[in-house]
Amino acid sequence: MSARLASLLRRGEVLAVTAAPGGQRLLHFALVQAVCGTEALGRFANDLSFATMLGLFSAVGWSALVLARVPVAGPGKSAPVMLGLARGALAFTLPACLVLPLLAWGGWVFEPAWTALLLAGWTAYTLARHFGLALAAYRRLLILETVLVVLLAGGLALFGGGPAVDGLCGAGRAHRAAGPRRPVGAGASDPSLWWRCIPAGRQRAHCV
Repeated sequence: MSARLASLLRRGEVLAVTAAPGGQRLLHFALVQAVCGTEALGRFANDLSFATMLGLFSAVGWSALVLARVPVAGPGKSAPVMLGLARGALAFTLPACLVLPLLAWGGWVFEPAWTALLLAGWTAYTLARHFGLALAAYRRLLILETVLVVLLAGGLALFGGGPAVDGLCGAGRAHRAAGPRRPVGAGASDPSLWWRCIPAGRQRAHCV
């Protein structure tokens, strides 16, 4: 392989790794909408936006420190440096998760437990990803990102319609049969779950 071709391949790997999170986010939204419907997608996007905002203090800030400190660590010291930064990110993530029940009580978040899981998962993914970027392990990251995209695309193809969706949405329909509940804006968090396939057609201000 010529030096020019190797350089182009390297640049392609860097571009693909950089763009991969955006493609994954689009597939996440497409999968939620295909399985659960448009209104559930809105609820999911709402909770995800709060997880992203809280992640600015846990995932984004500490990932910047990973990029700054890991490359300048001495031989064999990158892992201990990363472990120390991961502890710091954990110390910020736990208090951020404790805020979510208050946001749910105020009607801002629909599912605080799952939003906390989104926040913790996104923080862990972002830290691991930036650790790979700091070590310039672009090819390994590209393989990981490709596997994640393939899994999401496979889920979209599997649950994109038909009997599988009806089966997944059965719990949501049974839950709605109990009748409406108080509006979210009245101070009660919505007891319906956006991962149980809430169909479109109801206003966001009412519980399903």
